[in-house]
Amino acid sequence: EVQDEILEAGVTHLTPAPLFEPPAFAVKELFGEVPVPLLRDRPLFEELTLSGAGRLADYRGSTGTVFAWNAGAEWAPTRDVRLRVNQSRAVRAPNLVEVHQPVGQNFTINGGPTDDPCSVQNIGAGSANREANCRAAGVPEGFEIFYSTSFEFRAGGNPNLHQEASDSFTLGAIVQPRMIPGLSLSADYYDIEVKDVITSPGVQSILNSCYDASSIDNQFCGLFERNPGPGLGPNGEEPGQIIDGSLLLAPVNYAALKVRGIDFEAAYRRNVTGIGSFNSRFIYTLALQNDQFLNPEDPGRKDQNLLELGNPKHAFNWDASVKRGPLTFGYQLQYFSKMAIKQVEDIRSVQGRAPENADAFSDRYFKGATYHNARVAYDVSRRFNVYVGVDNI
Repeated sequence: EVQDEILEAGVTHLTPAPLFEPPAFAVKELFGEVPVPLLRDRPLFEELTLSGAGRLADYRGSTGTVFAWNAGAEWAPTRDVRLRVNQSRAVRAPNLVEVHQPVGQNFTINGGPTDDPCSVQNIGAGSANREANCRAAGVPEGFEIFYSTSFEFRAGGNPNLHQEASDSFTLGAIVQPRMIPGLSLSADYYDIEVKDVITSPGVQSILNSCYDASSIDNQFCGLFERNPGPGLGPNGEEPGQIIDGSLLLAPVNYAALKVRGIDFEAAYRRNVTGIGSFNSRFIYTLALQNDQFLNPEDPGRKDQNLLELGNPKHAFNWDASVKRGPLTFGYQLQYFSKMAIKQVEDIRSVQGRAPENADAFSDRYFKGATYHNARVAYDVSRRFNVYVGVDNI
C-alpha cells in the first residue's frame, strides 16, 4: 500500500535501502578465564590454585585491538590461612567523545596572550632541546612573533588516541582462625601504575611540549602547523608563524598515575549470650605513594598527592554495633593523620626540588583528627525502622 501511494505521487523509481549499515564504532570482544588447581588436602597445601584470564577487544573506529590479562595464585597452607598474589594489565579505550567529538572554532580570549616558544624572547626559557627543535621545525633564527589574546584554535576529539593501560600487583593474606569463630584478618599490599592517561592540555602547554621534548617527533607537534614559507601563509602568516586556526586542542596520551599502599582489615562477629549480636569491623590504610605526572611540558615531573588534603598517610575506620532484639546501638570512629595546608611541594622537597613556598603558612600541616559518631536504631517492624544519631560527638 505504501509503495502504491508513492507511485501515485509520481515517484517512478525506488532505491532499496541496504539491509545492514555497519556502525562507525563497534566493539568485539573475546574473553577467557581458567583456574588450575594443583594441590589439595596435602600437608602444608590445603589448597594451591593458579588462575589466569585474558580479554581481547577490538574497538573499530577508535583505538583498534587491545589486550588485558591477569594471572594469580592462591595458597592455603592450612584451613586458617590463605595467601594470594595477582599481577594484571587493564586497559581503557578512549570513548566516542574523546575520539570523534566534532571540531569547533575557538579563541584564547580569556587565557591571556599565547607565547610562541620559538620566538626570540621565549626560545631560551624552555628545556635545553627547545632551540634545536625549533630549528628542526624550520623556524628561522631571529624569528619574532607575538600572538594576541584572541589566538584562534580548534577544539575537538583526537582520532590518534590510544588506550590507557594500568599495571597492578597485589600481595595479600587472609587469616580466619577456627579457634576464634567469627574473626577474620586480612592484609593486602598494592602497587598500581596507570600509563598514557588521556588528558587535555591547554594551548600553551601543547606549544611548549612540542619543542621542549627530546625531538619534534611527538604527538604535540602533530597538533598544529607552521607556515613553511617562503611566502605568506593562507591567512597572511609570516614564514615560521603558526597558521591561524591550525592548532587542535584535543586530548592526548601523556599523563601517568602511581599509587602504592597497604590495606588492613579486621572483622569480628559473635552472638553474646544475654547481650545480643556483636559486630565489629576495622579498616586501616597505610598510603606509601600517590603521585601524578600531569605536566605535558615535563612528563617526568612528579606531583605528590600523598599528605595533601584528602590523601593522608594513615587513615582508619572502626565500626561496632550491638543488636538486641529490635534495638541496635552503633558506634563509628574515624581517624586521619596530618595533611598539608596546601601543596606538599610548598613545604617539602619532592624529587630533589627545593620547597616552592616554605613560608606560605605559619602552620605547615593540619593536625591529625579523630571523629566519633553514634547511632541508635529501632526496628518497629520488618519494613519500618526509626533511628537517631549524632556525628562528630
